[in-house]
Amino acid sequence: MSNPVPASTASAVRSVLVTGHGGFSGLHCVEFLAGLSPRPRIVGLGRAADRTGLVDAEYVGPIADRDLLLRALRDAQPEVVIHLAGALPPAPAAELWADNVGGAFHLLDAVQLCCPAARVLVVGSAAEYGPTGRQAVDERHASQPVSEYGRSKLAQTLLCQSLSAERGLCVVVARAFNLFGPGMAANTVVGVACSQLAAGTPPDALRLGRLDSFRDFLDIRDAVALYWQLALRGEPGAVYNVCSGRARQVGDVIDVLLGLHGALPGRDQARARFVSSDDVDYSCGDPGKLAALLGGLALRDFEVSLRETLDSFGAFVPASERMLAGAMASA
Repeated sequence: MSNPVPASTASAVRSVLVTGHGGFSGLHCVEFLAGLSPRPRIVGLGRAADRTGLVDAEYVGPIADRDLLLRALRDAQPEVVIHLAGALPPAPAAELWADNVGGAFHLLDAVQLCCPAARVLVVGSAAEYGPTGRQAVDERHASQPVSEYGRSKLAQTLLCQSLSAERGLCVVVARAFNLFGPGMAANTVVGVACSQLAAGTPPDALRLGRLDSFRDFLDIRDAVALYWQLALRGEPGAVYNVCSGRARQVGDVIDVLLGLHGALPGRDQARARFVSSDDVDYSCGDPGKLAALLGGLALRDFEVSLRETLDSFGAFVPASERMLAGAMASA
């Protein structure tokens, strides 16, 4: 199987195509790529336009637009393709399947025509596993997704593995867990909490879903750096968990955010106001396979990542400053 990129270096990569370059993950991926030395040419393709000013060429439109996709790949002639485009909940089922499975097929079919030697990194989801019990799961664990999103992402993974084997393509799957970070949308628990705090919602009025579930949280900036390493070094057809390996109870994460925001009083009241959801109780990945490939993992400090995420919403006020302001106001 062709593999033009040496496992030990990125210096051979002259051009990278990023799908979904205008989304949350895409923006961080583009910023990461722009910081490489030597810097590759960055070509973006997706529904949202570039907001970084770092993309060298972009094609705006759906990945199902075959002519657009072929033009982008012929222009980029990428050694590496990073596929981040796709649909997320609460998109309807038809859109999830069309974008996640159909989008991956359109991309890989076009890669075979335009740049069959390229290494392709496709991002999957922890939702592919479904309920796992209270354990950190590795890539050998059975996949039994319970959501339409999880089922569509598992189908995407199986498609990628099949095409990698049948067509001789180099496709690696990164199965990402709960990503968060600066610039995230208010569509997951951390983003919703930061958004409400930024809007001035009192702690005892926050509504975020259940607090008793456990999730494996990972800073998006760590994730895109790991995606790059997997794109260069991952085994074709293989799946790698991209995660921290630590399960954190959602309520504890909210406590940290409230503390960073300076809203120390009222945590118990905030807990009582949250509504329930139907998500899995426990989701945690085992990053051992990834760590073995890379010789270990070096991840950002979790609290620092939360602080920077909260700051990006304009919500961060150090607790010490809030207490000082309160004392001065009452003096």
